[in-house]
Amino acid sequence: MQPITPSKSDPTVVVCGSIHQDTLVKVDSVPPEGGTLIVDDGVISLGGKGANQAVAIAFDEVRAIMAGTVGEDRAADFVIEELNSHGVEVHSINTSWDLPTGSAFVATNKQGRPVIFVQRGADALTDPTDFTDDFATADIVLAQGELLPEATEAIASVASMYNARLVLNLNPVSIVTPALIDHANPLIVNKKGMWETLRRLDISEGILASDFGSQIRALLQYSPSVIMLRGEDGCLYSEAPQNSREEATIYEHPALLLPAEKVVDGTGSGDAFVGTLTAELAKGSSLADAVQLATAAGAAAVQAVGACAAFAPREKLLEMIQAEDFPRARVFEG
Repeated sequence: MQPITPSKSDPTVVVCGSIHQDTLVKVDSVPPEGGTLIVDDGVISLGGKGANQAVAIAFDEVRAIMAGTVGEDRAADFVIEELNSHGVEVHSINTSWDLPTGSAFVATNKQGRPVIFVQRGADALTDPTDFTDDFATADIVLAQGELLPEATEAIASVASMYNARLVLNLNPVSIVTPALIDHANPLIVNKKGMWETLRRLDISEGILASDFGSQIRALLQYSPSVIMLRGEDGCLYSEAPQNSREEATIYEHPALLLPAEKVVDGTGSGDAFVGTLTAELAKGSSLADAVQLATAAGAAAVQAVGACAAFAPREKLLEMIQAEDFPRARVFEG
């Protein structure tokens, strides 16, 4: 197998999104409604989908600029220092006295599956028009769904104004408009988010919830490329054919199967995937090659506690995809 050889050097990705201080705890199980669970230890770490994905981009050796908002508090000092230590540029992070830095509480069970509670905080004040100078220099602008819906929509407008490619990880599905989805290349959603996006676009009629192929093809009427994240089942991805009369080919990339004892915390797996994929696209890699390396990044991220603390450098990811047991993409038959 030939190694990935991106064609573009010195690309820039601007990540406009959430920045949190996370509190991480390990639990045997989540208590029932009304129940109480005492935890002895907690770990404070950098979090927020935007911040996590920016770090993943920097780990893949691409210039990452974080554009967002924090409060005037100790949490802000912590998250900015963490971002900077991971190689993310922080000159476009605004501060505000009005709201505290965003935060999240993450409880992860023995199977590595997290339950997450987010307090948006200063993320609610992020205005993409504050970062037009950065957008103007970006090869790719990366957005998620953790900002206010109107801010997510504005990111697409500003990116389009400066001819920057928009990668949209619509998680959570906070807003869906044809104009927003049209700009996404790719649009990245999970299974639940895929169905919700179709429903909000009013194009779900006649499509079964289990028919992933038809769902992806329906969204390709809007977005030039679409990725469905399926957790332990890997992902599906496709690009709209150049000839509108042809049917899009959908590919399936299985996840790397890991022994149960190696699956520690799935908190940052999706962010590792999205950030690495975006970095590879910024370098000029094909969607297929970008998905391959992103799959390795997601697998590496579940093997340690926290999000950014579990990310692997590009050299390690390249070793992973060269291994004989690493899964390969195939045409999706579902």
